[in-house]
Amino acid sequence: MKIKEKISTVFGFTSYVWHELNRKHWLFEPVEDFIKENIVLENYTDTQKVGNLFFGFQINPPPVDKMFSYPNSFAYKKGIIFLYGKIDYETFKNATEKEALRMLCQSYLAAILTIPSLRGMKKVHFEAQKLHDDLVKSFAEKGFLE
Repeated sequence: MKIKEKISTVFGFTSYVWHELNRKHWLFEPVEDFIKENIVLENYTDTQKVGNLFFGFQINPPPVDKMFSYPNSFAYKKGIIFLYGKIDYETFKNATEKEALRMLCQSYLAAILTIPSLRGMKKVHFEAQKLHDDLVKSFAEKGFLE
């Protein structure tokens, strides 16, 4: 009898944020910590092909925003999903803390829904909609979407 190995879920987060915004809003850790502590990717896939999920996002004014533009992708051999989001600089700059936190969460949620369309994902069972729905519910309970 072969015992299924436990998938080592890794979530990674990176951001390219204009320096002036770092001083005004830095709300990202609560959301990132919540995801790392409460979400297990193996609950959304029946294969070990997916074990890592990385989010990157940027909030930069033009023309800097053109420098950090990456496509969402799936590294099939390594089992890594790379998701990228963009938040409008002017909107974020003028946002309250609650609005900024909501924009960040919405960026993550929108990126998750692109997973089924990534090259190579047609061969891999991954319940992106379920992950999205679970995060919406959890984010709402935590007050991240107010």
